[in-house]
Amino acid sequence: MKNKKVMGMLLIFLVTVGVIGAGAFYFVENTSSTAEADEAEAEALSAEEMAENSWELEELTTNLADDHFIKASFKIQLDSTKGKEELEKRDYQVKNAIIMDLSSRSAESLQTTEGLKEMEQALQETINKEMTKGKVVKVYITQRLIQ
Repeated sequence: MKNKKVMGMLLIFLVTVGVIGAGAFYFVENTSSTAEADEAEAEALSAEEMAENSWELEELTTNLADDHFIKASFKIQLDSTKGKEELEKRDYQVKNAIIMDLSSRSAESLQTTEGLKEMEQALQETINKEMTKGKVVKVYITQRLIQ
């Protein structure tokens, strides 16, 4: 009798671990494949299409979290001309999102490639939350100066 209870508990434990493992695997695969799909979509466009669907934010100067300041320019690639038109109308929201993001970062974090890529990704996600007619495919930093 005791042996059956132990076997039952062991079976429940193994099934639970298997379900959790499968869920984690599914989450990791879907998260990375979404980023890869965005990259593939960005690369599939011709240079003319990219230019047509891109919006440029001229030089912006703001303080960083650690008493340094940054001068930066950005180019934002969208999935369509309708998305670009919408973003042009939301330029104040884009500037606000960038200023808020930069003000939470240190100069040191923006000195590394990893830190810059993380910021680009965070800005893409933040701007996409505001969009209704299009979506941001990629944010590019076109100029930066930290002092």
